[in-house]
Parts: sequence; C-alpha cells; structure tokens
Amino acid sequence: MRQLRTTRIVSLSIAVIGLACLLTADIARAANVKEIRLGVLAFRGPVACMNRWTPTAEYLTNKLEGFRFRIVPLTLKQMEIAVRDNKVDFVFTNPGNYINLETRYGISRIATMKSLDGVAAENHFGAVIITRSDRKDIRQLPDLKNKSFMAVRKNAFGGFQMAWRTLKNSGIDPLSDFHPLTFAGFPQDQIIFAIRDRKVDAGTVRTGLLESLHEAGKINISDFRVLARKSYPGFYTLSSTALYPEWPISKMKTTPDGVSQKVVIALLTMSSDDRAAIKGQYGGWTVPLDYQSVHALFRELNIGPYTPAKELTILEIIDRYRIWVAIFATALILSFGWAIWTERLVKRRTQELSIANEMLVDQMAMRRRLEEQASLRQNELTRIARQNSLGEMASSIAHELNHPLTTILNYVKGCTRRLETGRCDYGDIKNVLSQVSHQARHSANVIKVMMDFVRSDVREREHVDLNEIVHEVAELVSLETENRSIFLEIKDAPQKLNVYVDRVQIEQVILNIVRNAIEAIPQTRGMQGHIIMKTDREDQSHAKVTVTDNGTGIPESIKQDMFTPFVSKKNTGLGLGLSISRSILETHQGHLQVVDTSNEGSTISFSLPVA
Repeated sequence: MRQLRTTRIVSLSIAVIGLACLLTADIARAANVKEIRLGVLAFRGPVACMNRWTPTAEYLTNKLEGFRFRIVPLTLKQMEIAVRDNKVDFVFTNPGNYINLETRYGISRIATMKSLDGVAAENHFGAVIITRSDRKDIRQLPDLKNKSFMAVRKNAFGGFQMAWRTLKNSGIDPLSDFHPLTFAGFPQDQIIFAIRDRKVDAGTVRTGLLESLHEAGKINISDFRVLARKSYPGFYTLSSTALYPEWPISKMKTTPDGVSQKVVIALLTMSSDDRAAIKGQYGGWTVPLDYQSVHALFRELNIGPYTPAKELTILEIIDRYRIWVAIFATALILSFGWAIWTERLVKRRTQELSIANEMLVDQMAMRRRLEEQASLRQNELTRIARQNSLGEMASSIAHELNHPLTTILNYVKGCTRRLETGRCDYGDIKNVLSQVSHQARHSANVIKVMMDFVRSDVREREHVDLNEIVHEVAELVSLETENRSIFLEIKDAPQKLNVYVDRVQIEQVILNIVRNAIEAIPQTRGMQGHIIMKTDREDQSHAKVTVTDNGTGIPESIKQDMFTPFVSKKNTGLGLGLSISRSILETHQGHLQVVDTSNEGSTISFSLPVA
C-alpha cells in the first residue's frame, strides 16, 4: 500500500513538472512575439469592425511567424491621433482619409482591397443618395433644396464628400441649401433608419450598405428611392456618384520595411475563398491602385490637402503668441527704469519673431511642394513594367528606324544629283518617291506601335479580337527576336476570339510572358531559338493564349513561387512581371498557369472569358 502511494506521488510530481515546463515554454514563446496594431476605420461601429476584421488579423498572425496582429477600431478623429502619435503600425481606411493622412503624416499605401467578385468596376465603390420611395415631392437632386439631409460627418469620404461633389454638380450647396444638414456619425445604418422612420427627408451612405441591411432583414429596399442613379459596367450595387478606388491598407513611416514587405506578400497571396476574405466580405488584395480621382474630388471641393490657407486675424495672432505678448507687456511696464535695456530686449524679441515667421513660411512652402509631389504620384506597376520593357528594346527600335531613314536619305541624295545633272527621268523620279513614301510609312508605323504601347492614360474596356492583340505584341518584339536569331511562330485560332478587356493591360500580360520566353533562350552559336504563340478556344466560354519556348526552362527552386511577388530567376529582374500579369487577369476573370516546364523549354498559358 505504501509503495502504491509512493508511486502515485512520483507520477503526480512528474506531471506537475511537465506542465510547468510546457507553461514556461509557452510564456517564453509569447515573450518573443511582437504585437502589430492594425487601425481600422469602424464605419459601422467597433463591434461590427472587430467581427469583420479579426479573421484578417488572425490570417496575418498565422502567415508571419513571430508577430501577432491586433485590430484597433477607430473613428476618423481617433485614427488621426493614433497615426500622429504612432500608436498603430498599419491603418485601413477610406480613400479620402488616406489622402489626408498621407499628406499630413507621410503614410504610404501598400495594397488595395479587392471587391468581392474581383471584377466590379475595377475594385471601386461610391455613395448612394436616398429618400423614401413614397415621397412624391423628391424625385431628382434639385428637389432636395430646402429639405433636411443627413450624412456621417463633413470629413467622411463615402459618408458625405462623394455626395457633396455630385450635389454641387447639380446646383446644390449642401452646406447652405439643406435645412437642416445633420451629421449623425458612425454607424451609417442609423442614417438609413432615420430616412425610413421619416425623421429626415434624405441622406447619403456608401454603396452596398442598403443591400447589406436588406439581406439582413433590417429594411425593405423597395421603401427607398435612389436619386441620380448611375450604372457602371460590372458594378452591381446601387450608386448615385462617381466610383473611386476601394480602401487601401497603409504603413506608417516608422513601420519597418521588412514587416511591410511580409504583410504585402501575405495579403497578395490571400485567396478569395480564405476564411479571412469571407468574414471580411472582400475578394482578397491587389497592388495599390491609383488614387488621383480622390485628389481631383478634393481639388474640386477645396477640402483636405487643397483647403485654401486661412488668413489669421489680429485676435488669432494675439492668441497664438499670447506668451510673447505677455512677456512684452511685462517688459513694457518695467521699462521706466530700464529704457535702454527694454529697447534692446524688444529688438531681440522682434528678430526672434521674424526668424519664426521665416521658418513658418519655409514650412508652408515645403508642405506645398509635398502636396504637389503627392498629386503627381503614379504607382501604377503595369505602366512601370511597360516602360521597362520599352527601355530594354530601345536599341532594336533605333536600328529599325535607322535603316528606313538612311534609305530615304540615299534616295533623296540620288534624286538631287539627277536633277542637278539634268538627267531627269520622270519614271525614275516617281519610283524613287514611291520608295521614300514606303520607307517613311514604315518608320511612322514603328513609332506608332511604340507610342500606342507606352500610353499610360486610363482606358476603357473594349471588345477586341485576341488574335489581333497577339499579332501586335509579335510585331512589338519582332526586332528583338530577329537580333537574337529567334524564330517567332504564330498559330492563330481558326475563328475570331472576341474578348471584353483593357487592351493595353492584356498586351502587357502577353508581352511579359513572351519577353520571359525570349530571355530564357540562351544566345548560343548554332542553336535556333523557337517561340510559338498559339490562340485557341479553351472551352465554350473561354479563349486561351499559349506561349511555348525551347529555352532553359524554369528552375525547380522557384516553380512553386513563380507567381509570388519579388521572386525571379533573372539577376536584374524585380520578380513582379508574372505577379502583375496574374493580378490583371484576375480582374478580367481570367486565369494564368504554367502548363509545362523542363530543361528544354517552358509552356505558359492564360485564359479569358469570351465576350
């Protein structure tokens, strides 16, 4: 019996020691984990914010070893204070607030949230202006004059400023023409309920909120009328305004670049069916979009970074420099016995104020320069890649233009000599001029191809034959393939492959793949490089482009990660070409894949929906 009791005591002791070791190990691991704070604009309240974005924080925590991400719900004012005081490491907010924080505190966007379907109007959103559907006196925007109106806050981008611009373009100044204009704050749901319950005549909220409350059974969407309703291809929610880029996630100036890069890679590789994307009601993440349309709205309304500088009144100047005024007054009272000393003191104080004013002027000038630089920022990676490709082909372009121009010069010199000697045969002259015209057209065509390719302005999607795009890219790289003795073969589909795409972006995808194929073929004497560009139907609803080369293939070390940003087998490559191509195709509901790779070549293909 005593032996059994001793055995139990020993077993219990061993269990306690083991548990203590486990707890010690867990505490040690927890001590080495760094907390990363992600501030999120809680436009529907802190509870809804935590429910929606906590899975995203958990996703990042699982992806980045040694880091624990925590969601911090914030209002607009709280977010400005948190960014100013470096209380957060990243922020996720609306585009208007992002522009303000970028200008004031130097935050920079690293990724943009994708819409749920990955296609809707290029991942943009807008605002909706609504009233009750049974209001006979409010059918158009001008009918809102002298009516009551509710919005979130004057500095709320989707909750007021989008609608402000639309109302202004319809002849309504919301700051003076509404009686009254009420700002209800977050969450935006209360604005919709106030209109439903006849507490206010009309109001504005961001797009998608009406539909969400209807699906949740909280409202009947038929009880509301959308004013100035607009329709955009691929955008399926009710809208009254122009569309603007979706919310960006941004890093602080103090956030380490290494952490930011890991976060970017984790977000860009998130799939749309991940739990974080489903709970967050979004379709994943893409490279940062262009936010110049937000700058345009701010410029038009004279708000945000474009607010005119306010002139200070005498009372404001006195209030701002009240300490100096008090010192000066005290010195003046005591100046009866110290007249000379006081005069010198005043002169010194005046010089200090002058220096302070000069510093203020310099700071304002620097701020204006920063605002101008911010308005010129173009972070469009597709354009950068396109210009990079163009630079690499510059020598071939120069050679192609040099030949026709030299031919034209020789023809003209020969024609001039004939005219000078009097041996003027009109048939020969006509033939010379025909040759000159042919060479000039050829030169103009080379320049046109280059100009069409390098254009970076925003383009609309259009219906185009995929075969035609393939031929244009083939013409673009023809000089490079000829210089490297590569035979470029095109196998067209027997029928037209009509697709609805952004032509320049799809050209960039094909060019990225073909140029990778060109660079994969070694320049070895006696070896004939061969690239095949083939178009065909993948199935009844999709067209396919396949590029095959007989190069060195893709190394095993990067096969699994070749579509990941910053992964490249080229010493000079950024590793963004295929990642950008995949993002472009995803926004077109397409798919990019590696069909086959070996030491004797590679085959890469992509598909697009047939229009």
